[in-house]
Amino acid sequence: MAMVEKEQEQQESKVSRRILQGLRMLLKTYWFILPCFIIPLLLAKFVFLIGSVASPSMEPTVPVGAIVLSNRMSVYDGEVERGAIVSFNHPETSIYGVTVKRVIGLPGETVTFYDGGVYINGERLDESAYLPEGVMTVAPKSSYEVPEGRYFVMGDN
Repeated sequence: MAMVEKEQEQQESKVSRRILQGLRMLLKTYWFILPCFIIPLLLAKFVFLIGSVASPSMEPTVPVGAIVLSNRMSVYDGEVERGAIVSFNHPETSIYGVTVKRVIGLPGETVTFYDGGVYINGERLDESAYLPEGVMTVAPKSSYEVPEGRYFVMGDN
């Protein structure tokens, strides 16, 4: 009886060693595969926003279907300036693609719409760099207060 148990223990030990050897070989042989998948996933989640444009709100500057690669970190660096084109996942439309808009109002500013133009803290915003002459800008409300830490964005058309 003792010999049978001993032989069974030896066989189990051999199987365990073979499994461990196989795992070691797999780790040694394919050590580079894991970083090849994990690093791009981490970059896509925390550093870059990649997607296609789903809305015509920025045409002709950014057409529908354009592939967008943007830096998520610029917001944290305070690099967002008025007139910059930004992309983000909007909660209501992110399943369709990336939302792309132009920064109009900065944190703490008042954005007002009247006479077909945009006014920032009472001064008319020059939109000639990205809008053709004669384009009227309208909005559902006449005035918006931009909260701290937020930006007011609009499409070009």
